[in-house]
Amino acid sequence: MIDLNRQNIPYFTFYSTPIAGNAINAILNIVDEGGIYYLKLVKNNFATFIIKKGSKLFNYKSPLEDLNNITDEVIDESLIHTIESIEYLTRDDYDYFAKNDGILVIFEQLVKFIPINYDGFCEIEISEDKSIATANIYPAALGGKQLNEEDVVKQIRRNNISVALNITEIKNALQSVIRTNIAYKQVLVAKGKPPVLGKEAWVEYLFNTEKKVGPLIDENGHTDFHNITSLESVTKNQTIAIYHPMVAAVDGFNVLGEKVPAPILKDIRPPVGQNYYYSETEPTYILSKIDGYVTLTAGNIVITNLYNIRGDVDFHTGHITTKGSLYVLGNVKSGFNLSMSENIKIAGYVKDSNIYSCGTVFIGGGFSGTGEGKIVAGGDVTVRYIRNQTIYTRGSVFVHKEVVESKIFAKKDIKSQSNDMFIIGGSVMAGGDIMVNQLGHEYGMKTMIEAGYDYEILAKINKVNEELEEKKKELNLLKSQIELNLSNGNMRSQKLAKTILITYQMQKNIYDELLVSQNELKSKITNPSKSKIIISGKIYPGVEIKINAHHLEIKEVMSSKIFSVSPDEEGIIINNK
Repeated sequence: MIDLNRQNIPYFTFYSTPIAGNAINAILNIVDEGGIYYLKLVKNNFATFIIKKGSKLFNYKSPLEDLNNITDEVIDESLIHTIESIEYLTRDDYDYFAKNDGILVIFEQLVKFIPINYDGFCEIEISEDKSIATANIYPAALGGKQLNEEDVVKQIRRNNISVALNITEIKNALQSVIRTNIAYKQVLVAKGKPPVLGKEAWVEYLFNTEKKVGPLIDENGHTDFHNITSLESVTKNQTIAIYHPMVAAVDGFNVLGEKVPAPILKDIRPPVGQNYYYSETEPTYILSKIDGYVTLTAGNIVITNLYNIRGDVDFHTGHITTKGSLYVLGNVKSGFNLSMSENIKIAGYVKDSNIYSCGTVFIGGGFSGTGEGKIVAGGDVTVRYIRNQTIYTRGSVFVHKEVVESKIFAKKDIKSQSNDMFIIGGSVMAGGDIMVNQLGHEYGMKTMIEAGYDYEILAKINKVNEELEEKKKELNLLKSQIELNLSNGNMRSQKLAKTILITYQMQKNIYDELLVSQNELKSKITNPSKSKIIISGKIYPGVEIKINAHHLEIKEVMSSKIFSVSPDEEGIIINNK
């Protein structure tokens, strides 16, 4: 505040001290609709500057009103002030008085009287992101008028807030202010609606999509260079992926009614590929049409039942176990195994490896090694030659050249592909015919040839024989316990003998059932069949031939013979080819 008089502001004589200088900005910042609320002055420590109603403020005679006293003195125009408004002033001649309580201020060469408003009021605050609006509600002072709901709503709307208002909160706050005469702050009067973010479309793959080829490391840190999981098998109708479509985003709005746009979402199409379909009951579930293996290639789901290896099966590929078929353009090295649900075709050779196929097996080269190799197939096995290895098949075996010191078990036939096949050493068994060029060797190597029954029947017979032997031992033990207790003669032993006898009878029934099963199985290999062993070349001593239950040992070199059995004749029948 400064003390001003006629010497520093021409034409004015002040009787009430005005506010000017640095303080004026603080005063002007709290002016609201031409007046200042009393509580704002109190809050900003300006209440002591209030000039009461009727107070004499200043005397002012403008140059036009005082023409008789005009002099030649030059007055600095920057010092000349005028009255901004007389709305809140009363005038008596050249004296001016306060019409209301107020504050007298001087700014920008203007003299202004600002009235004091003792009514209640509210301040509206909008958050920086415009998502919410709050109100600070102040009570009336010194007999002023209290705010009502309509006053608050008008003030809110003056701030361009266009959304629905929280009338309940406003009413509660007003009641509190009137009851306590204390300001109620941070009343949530309005809020916008945030955007609903939605979700981007994505595909949930239920198989390993990363084609990582490398050895497996177990929990102990040991590296297995044979197991490299580069393929993932799937079965027909297996769920392999779930497509999650985009959930659309929804724009929101702020308290000013302005749109708050939701983030733009990435939408992707359902995956494409081959050999899959969408479930009828779960339309976003993707299922495999076939047994095979699945990969993700360039974003496409590819399911195929034929896996091609353009080289050898070795440390680069590891063991291969999957659904479908396999085609190896190279060889299968020792120690690496194959297991497929369908066919296996190998262009080269196979060493000491285990090969399992529910379908056929074709080996363009030979199958040889130290005796550790084995083929188990559900269909035919075709191979160039076999040396010191084992084959089980539910189909036939076709060999182009030799079978040396090997074991072959075929449900159907064992045949030569080009009538050059010879069998030396080992044993072969076929449920159907055996057709080769040569059996045995001139050095008399033992070679076992069997035909006329399924090799699995022999396995079942052997199992039943083992069970019969165990059951026989058990029965003998129970029998001895019964005899021992009966010989004691006392009542307790007699009762125990009866209990053991019941157990003995139960086990004896099981033993009898096994005997029946044994006889039924034996009949399948002893009854004459139509199987033949047909040799177009030589048969050497050392060869043993079995057809059904009949046995023949070759004692001298024979040529071009057909071996068979007949229900009308005893033994093996030998005919010229």
